[in-house]
Amino acid sequence: MFNSTRTVIKKIQQIEKILGKSSISWKILPSHSRHLLLEIDNKWIFKFFKSQNYIKRKALEEEMIKKIKRISSCQVPNIEFSGIDFFGYPIIKGQSLNVQIWRSMDKNKQSAFAAEVADFLKTLHTFSEPVDGIAEYWPPNQDWLYKEISQKLYPKLSVKAQLNISRYLDEAFADKGIMAGEKTLVHGDIYEANIIMNNNRLSGILDFEEVKVMTPAFDFAKMHISFRNPKIADEILKKYNRSNEKCFMRRMFFMILLRELERGYSSVHKRHWFLYRLEKKYGDMNKAQLHKVLNLMPYFTTHYTYLQHEGFKKCLLNSYNYRKQQVFNWIGKR
Repeated sequence: MFNSTRTVIKKIQQIEKILGKSSISWKILPSHSRHLLLEIDNKWIFKFFKSQNYIKRKALEEEMIKKIKRISSCQVPNIEFSGIDFFGYPIIKGQSLNVQIWRSMDKNKQSAFAAEVADFLKTLHTFSEPVDGIAEYWPPNQDWLYKEISQKLYPKLSVKAQLNISRYLDEAFADKGIMAGEKTLVHGDIYEANIIMNNNRLSGILDFEEVKVMTPAFDFAKMHISFRNPKIADEILKKYNRSNEKCFMRRMFFMILLRELERGYSSVHKRHWFLYRLEKKYGDMNKAQLHKVLNLMPYFTTHYTYLQHEGFKKCLLNSYNYRKQQVFNWIGKR
């Protein structure tokens, strides 16, 4: 295993040589299974990449960090050590965005923080300098998607569920308002752990290995899927000044649906977030269309094991109740 005791000890010994020290303090930080993330002497972060595929992404991440430094005032990792399968940088002061800190902030501070995150995304989404090795994923490959879900997801579902999903996808791919959106550079993995805050202000943004060319709605879809408190994602979207654009909102929901479809057939994802994370302003969808989308929800909620954790369960139920009320309020105004 990549994070086995033997592997970690080897990496620690490697870092000791790099820093010219005979002994260091260290701890393993939470990260994707494809990484080993080590905090060293309360001063450094060393990120080791697991496989050859991710080692290739390392070079892309280093290149992106250099370019982003030139266009954004927001801190990003300042890489001082780099090897074949790792890089190291000084810790960015602060801590990852979390629900407890957000709730302790008054509305003005929440608004100011959300505006800082939105400003960073605006800067990234208007980045025009060419970057070698950046993959382009917009518009989505319709043939590839249908093949994937037909082979991996549909065998798990009823015929009715398959028809509902196929009809919605057919409508979405035929909708110029969704498919005609602009293509930009996106962060690709914007969630709480990669947003660093200090004294209620944005301190830094981490992890640029998932950067790609995509609709900017993808970053907001990622936030709404992954944020524990959807109100934070809502506030950032509001400051981005596109929450009232019907096509942008429909595009964002479409990206969420694609993500949920992927999680429905992927064995990689052990956790499963629900479609109600964004049951809100779906542009100009009428009631019948909205209810059809909501009826898709049970087909993607197949992984319930995480609900055994009481804290997780409470968080998710709170999110559900908030979203449900948003939907009902919106339907009532139609």
